[in-house]
Amino acid sequence: MRESLNYSSTLTTGLDITVICPGPTNLTSPLRGELGATTVWHADTNPRARTAELVAAAVAHRLHEAWIARQPFLLFATIAQYAPDTFRRLASLAARAWVQAYRSE
Repeated sequence: MRESLNYSSTLTTGLDITVICPGPTNLTSPLRGELGATTVWHADTNPRARTAELVAAAVAHRLHEAWIARQPFLLFATIAQYAPDTFRRLASLAARAWVQAYRSE
C-alpha cells in the first residue's frame, strides 16, 4: 500500500509518504478509559516527546519507513518478521532465562 501511495503522490503532487511503525510508546488513549486518564506503562516505552522527535526526523529525512522502539524490542520484532524460526529459538532461550531469574529472586 505504501508503494502505491508513494508512487501516485510523488508523480502527481510531489509529496513524500513516510510510514511510521511505532513500538511500545508511552501514550494515553481515550479508548482505554476516561479522557485524560493515565495508563501505566513499562519503563522501556518511548516517551511521547522522544517519539515525536523521531517521527519528525523520519519525515524531514524523507524516509520511506521508520520503526520506532527501544532495544531489545526492535531487534526481536525485526528477527520475528524476517527470520521467524530463529526468533522462536531465541524467544525460548530468553523465556528460560527470564523464568530462572524470576525463580532466583
